[in-house]
Amino acid sequence: MSVLLALAVLATAGSPGACPLDGIARSGRPAAAVRDAGRSATSGAFDRRCRVLGLAALDHLDSRGAAACTAWERLVAEPADADLLVLRGWHAWRCGRVREAHRDALAALREDERAALAWALLGQVLAARFRDEAGRR
Repeated sequence: MSVLLALAVLATAGSPGACPLDGIARSGRPAAAVRDAGRSATSGAFDRRCRVLGLAALDHLDSRGAAACTAWERLVAEPADADLLVLRGWHAWRCGRVREAHRDALAALREDERAALAWALLGQVLAARFRDEAGRR
């Protein structure tokens, strides 16, 4: 685990509801930092939302095709905030569920208009639907 990430985890560990992946939808964290935060979040020290978010983040880094479909199906029933919506949307995208990816990206942006990962997902979906101009925006 990187030193900065470890310090962030330690600084927030005592806060109720604090999760090392809070704000993941807004971040441009490198994959290694997301992986470390995901592993930390899946520990028993955090609440259910954080553990689900950790699994979704780890799946986001590793899942494609059928594995992404399985991850998406697991996340559909979970109560979702911007962080989880955007990860669920990426799983839907990788699973070939374009409409669901589009819906989740828009829902994440309604929750947090600064969710950079949601904007990136929305751009991918729109560009794939041959709306090049909308995708670029």
